[in-house]
Amino acid sequence: MSNKPQGNVIKLTDEKISRKGYKKLVDTVIKNTSGRNREINLDLSGINTMTTQELSDLIYYMNYAKKQGVKLCLIYVSAILKHFFELTRTDNFFVIRV
Repeated sequence: MSNKPQGNVIKLTDEKISRKGYKKLVDTVIKNTSGRNREINLDLSGINTMTTQELSDLIYYMNYAKKQGVKLCLIYVSAILKHFFELTRTDNFFVIRV
């Protein structure tokens, strides 16, 4: 099994996604895929810090995806950001691919 992200990749440094836009993306993933293929990868490359609002949005995205049966994975997470997740006690909440 490969850890390479497949399809449905959002690079957060390139796109500023709103909660409404995210819901539309999740709905599109649900319509176009089935079963275990329902997955969205959030590319966090280039991000070393987050504001509380950005962290709140990330938690919202994770919860919304889970409720809809879509797996949300964080990819290309820097060591600094992983440490930030540990400090904020959210590291076990996210699915982080190495």
